[in-house]
Amino acid sequence: MIQLLKKKFGERNVKKIIYFSDGAGSQYKNRFNFLNLLHHETDFDVRAEWHFFATAHGKGACDGIGGCVKKNAYRASLQDKTIVTTQKLFEWAQQFFKKIEFDFCTLDEYKSHEEYLKERFAVAKTINGTRAFHSFKPCKEDSLECKVFSNYLKSSVMKVIKSVKQ
Repeated sequence: MIQLLKKKFGERNVKKIIYFSDGAGSQYKNRFNFLNLLHHETDFDVRAEWHFFATAHGKGACDGIGGCVKKNAYRASLQDKTIVTTQKLFEWAQQFFKKIEFDFCTLDEYKSHEEYLKERFAVAKTINGTRAFHSFKPCKEDSLECKVFSNYLKSSVMKVIKSVKQ
C-alpha cells in the first residue's frame, strides 16, 4: 500500500501515514503491531501513527469492498470451479473489479517476511491497558505515546521493547 501511495503521489509527498482501524486485539491492537509501528519509519521511510475507533464504530469503504469481493468470489466459485487457488482468486478479482487495485503476495514472500519479523517480535512487550487507549504514536526508539483520545492533552509513554538482556 505504501509503495502504491508513493507511486501515485510522489515519493517525497508521502510524509506521514495515519492509520485508523477498529480495536480488535487479535487483528490490530496488539504488541506486534505496536512494535511494527515503532519501526514504521525505518521500514518504509514514512512516519506513522495509529488511531482506533471506539467499539462498533469506524466501518469504512474497505469493509464494504472486502465484503463485495468475498460475496462475488463465492458466487463465481459456485458457477465456475476454476477459483481453487489464491492465485486464481487474485486473477479473477483483477478481471471482475476493474476499478480496484489488487496486489498478490506469494507464499515465499510471506515466509520471508515472517522470518524477518520473528527476531523483532521476540522482544515485543505487552502494553498493559491498551484497551483504554485509542491513539498510539512513536515517540522514542523503544516507546509509544499512548492517549485515551487522539487529541487528549494527557498521554502515557509505554515501552514496547523488552531489554534484550532480560
